[in-house]
Amino acid sequence: MGKEVFVLKKLLIFFLVLFLLSFLSPEIMAQNFSVQGNVSYWAGQVWIGATARAHLTDNFTARASLGVAMQRYIRASFDGIYNFKLTEEFDPFVGAGVSYSTFVGPSIDLLGGVNFRVEGFRLNAEATYSIFFAVPAEEPRPNPLGIRVGMSFSL
Repeated sequence: MGKEVFVLKKLLIFFLVLFLLSFLSPEIMAQNFSVQGNVSYWAGQVWIGATARAHLTDNFTARASLGVAMQRYIRASFDGIYNFKLTEEFDPFVGAGVSYSTFVGPSIDLLGGVNFRVEGFRLNAEATYSIFFAVPAEEPRPNPLGIRVGMSFSL
């Protein structure tokens, strides 16, 4: 278990550095930046959170999320997302990332969803499948499938 947590911490640092480089480096400067409010159901908990996205290219997005569950748990995640850009209004995506929650611990997340653009705003719906690393033996293993809906706007 210790080795998985160490690797996960390195992955979290890597994604954080990648996310920060998108704002500081002129070579990979973010094309635009968006902020999203969302509600999700993940690991048997209802979460309210915010997401910041840096659109690095037309198809690749780096994303950082922070959520709080009704029972005062906190979850942070960093994701890389590939956007298919079928039309200007309809934008399906797939991605992967790493997360840590005070409820379950570290996990790797696989996700997919769709964005709908409506007059400057983006409506978002996605499903996330989590691979948990450190669920305590006395705790029941939570459902790894989560859903999230949200609305964002670009800065």
